Amino acid sequence: MPRAHRSNRWPLLIGGSSIAFAIAILVGWTVLFASYAAEARESPGAGYWVILAFGCAFLLGIIGAIGAFLVFLFKKEGLVRQQETFIDSVTHELRSPIASLGLTLDTLDRRELTDEARRRLLDMMRADVLRLRNYVDQVLLMSRIAEHDRVAEISSVDLVAVIARCVLDTRQRHALGEDAITVDVHATLRDTSVATDGTVIEIVLRNLLDNAVKYSPAPPRITVAARRLDGRIELTVSDRGEGLDKRELQRVFRRFHQVARPGKAPVRGTGLGLHVARELVLGLGGTIVAESEGLERGSTFRLSIPESRQ
Repeated sequence: MPRAHRSNRWPLLIGGSSIAFAIAILVGWTVLFASYAAEARESPGAGYWVILAFGCAFLLGIIGAIGAFLVFLFKKEGLVRQQETFIDSVTHELRSPIASLGLTLDTLDRRELTDEARRRLLDMMRADVLRLRNYVDQVLLMSRIAEHDRVAEISSVDLVAVIARCVLDTRQRHALGEDAITVDVHATLRDTSVATDGTVIEIVLRNLLDNAVKYSPAPPRITVAARRLDGRIELTVSDRGEGLDKRELQRVFRRFHQVARPGKAPVRGTGLGLHVARELVLGLGGTIVAESEGLERGSTFRLSIPESRQ
C-alpha cells in the first residue's frame, strides 16, 4: 500500500471509532435521562430538558464534525489515488516515445540505410515528438485552467478547415484509412466563418477524436458532424466503440478519471483529455455532454458553443 494510503488508515480508524463512541454516549445519556424522568416522583423541570437538549446537540455536533473530517479524508485519499495514477500514466507515456526516439537515433547513426528506410524512421521520430508535445501541452493547459489563467481568443474561424485539420492529423497519428472518420458538415456552415476561439475548438476536437479511436475496435468507425442550431454551433463526435454505462456519463469529464474496462487492458492515457475539453468549452460559454446507449453500443460527445462570442 502506498505511503499516503497507510497514513490515512489510522485517522480513518480513529474517526470511525470516535463516531461510534459518541453515538454510544448519546444513546446512553438519553436512556439514562429518560429512566430518571420515569422514576422521578415529580415531573422534571425545564432545566432538565434544557440540559438534555444541550447535551444531545453537543454530541450531534461532535458526530457531524468527525463525519465531515472522515469525508474530507476519503476525498483526499481518492485524489491521491488519482494523482498517483496520473503520474504513472504520464511516466509511461513519456518513456515510450523517448525510448523510441533513442532507438531510432541509434539506428540512424549506426547503420547504412536506404533513403526509403531513413524517411520511415524520420516519420516515426516526428510522430514521437508530436506525442511528447501533446502530453506536455495537456499538462500545461490543465495547469492554466486550474489557475484560471486562460482567456478565450475570439476570432473569425473557418470551422470546416479546423475539422479537416483535426481529422487529417488523427488519421496520420493513428495510421487510419480514409473511411475510418466520416465528416458531415451542414451546408449552412460551408464557406462561412464562426466567431469563436479556433485553438479551443481544435484542441477539443483532437481530444474527442483521440478518445474515440482509443475506445473503438479496429478499424474504428467515427463520425464528426457540425450544424447550426438556434443560434449556436453543435459539434458531435460519434463512434461505434465500447460505449459507456450510465454511471460513467458524468465521470468521464473528471480530472484524471479513466473509464473502467472489466476484463480488458487499461487504455493508455493521462485521464486529462476530456477534462480539458470540458473546461475549455465551458470557458467559451458552451456545453459538452457524453451520450451512450450502453456498453458495446458506441458513444457520442456533443458540444454546443455560441455562434458568436464577444
